[in-house]
Amino acid sequence: MAVDKNTSLLLSNEKSDVTLVIDDQELPAHRSILSERSEYFKTMFSSSFIEAKSDKITLNETNLEAFNSVLEYIYTVLVCARFYMVDDLSSEMISCIKNTNYVNHYSLLKYSLDYAVDDLILYCTDSIRKDDGYLSPYTFEGMSPSTLEYVLKLRLRMSESMIFETLVYWMRWNPKYSSLFPKLLEHIDLYILGEKHLDMLFKPINFFRRAYETVSIDPSFVQNLLKEQQEKAQKFQKIINQNVINGIDDLCIVEGCKYKNYYLNEKYLTATKNNNIIVDLRQQYLLNCLKLQFDSGTTYNVAVSKDMHDWERVIDHSKYQCCGPQVLYFEERSFRFIRIQRAKRLNVNIEALYSTESFEIDPATKLIVPNQNVVLKEVKCRRFEGYFALKVNNHNGIIFQLLQPYVIGSMKLLLNEESSYYVEVGTKNGEWKRVFAEYNVIGWRTATFEKQPVLFIKIVGTKAPSKNFKLYKLECPAI
Repeated sequence: MAVDKNTSLLLSNEKSDVTLVIDDQELPAHRSILSERSEYFKTMFSSSFIEAKSDKITLNETNLEAFNSVLEYIYTVLVCARFYMVDDLSSEMISCIKNTNYVNHYSLLKYSLDYAVDDLILYCTDSIRKDDGYLSPYTFEGMSPSTLEYVLKLRLRMSESMIFETLVYWMRWNPKYSSLFPKLLEHIDLYILGEKHLDMLFKPINFFRRAYETVSIDPSFVQNLLKEQQEKAQKFQKIINQNVINGIDDLCIVEGCKYKNYYLNEKYLTATKNNNIIVDLRQQYLLNCLKLQFDSGTTYNVAVSKDMHDWERVIDHSKYQCCGPQVLYFEERSFRFIRIQRAKRLNVNIEALYSTESFEIDPATKLIVPNQNVVLKEVKCRRFEGYFALKVNNHNGIIFQLLQPYVIGSMKLLLNEESSYYVEVGTKNGEWKRVFAEYNVIGWRTATFEKQPVLFIKIVGTKAPSKNFKLYKLECPAI
């Protein structure tokens, strides 16, 4: 039975770079091994916590006996139980490992593959695929080339640059596997990386006061692979009327943060300091529609790219305070990356698709000209059973907001009482333009005016049988 190469380092001063204090006992340990095998220590050593720079760390949440038992339980006892086919013990331990909060799935995968623990291989694979956190330089440390290639094939939900950097560190630490470097690099989309990242292969670095030489790999191979990937990136897939993002577990965020409010059961994305949320579709698609949702009012614009180098803006709502569901159409184009700018908070339910729905885009403003009624949000009005009411000649009006800006040239109103009124529209609440008026009318009325961008609608009653003007229905546009 294979023996873990790190077993000899357990409680050894050899290469020790940190001391753990448990029950007043000092235990020599190794940051790289602890980070590799424990999410708890990986976070501790790679974060801004004071422990990240401390040579001595006190653990108050456990005791010495339990701490030693956990290490043996995960990395020694399970291996022996499976080797000697003690199936009940093995199953119980696998179940316990799965229910452990602080498990380094990358390290666990290595052992699961080494010892063919199928249940844990599936568990680790699923967990790694769903992980959209942080890769440290040590994440791949200790992995065999076969385990590393297995991980790279999973298409991690992280930025390609982060995966590439972690792979390069592994290459520098494992020059003996240099013959396999080209095969591993083929799993990285080099064409979306910048020169700064590609230079990491060919320039020496210093990491934690230790110098590392350049990666042993033929520059011509890298250039040929880069050219091949660039040509391949020109090809795209077209999937009709189907979201190419298969749910939140398939959502790859390159820039931005994913949050979950456990109390409200809400999941949402927030922008980086430069106000970006970037989604990686992980391959090129031909698309003409995006569906987003904002839980609060926001201005935003959307740009798309094939390689994260050249961006093309397809939606510009930077002057409009939008809210709720956004259905965005644009001329079809192929791309892989979606960048939402200036939006502070975005619902995770993002859709990207090629829609066969008919739509019209105004050439001047690039806004949609709707061919069906759009959703209206009540902003300022008194709602009664079956109608909205406001005092006659109250020029504050009955105000509605469209969820996103449209180019509008008509609307329908239902008045069940003979009344007079006028209509104002605008792209900001408070900046109005009168576009229509009628006097002494009843029933369904159609207001038509010059097509223009509209986000807010105000209806003001100037005459009614009673002191209140009553609006029974409003449809926009008039269909």
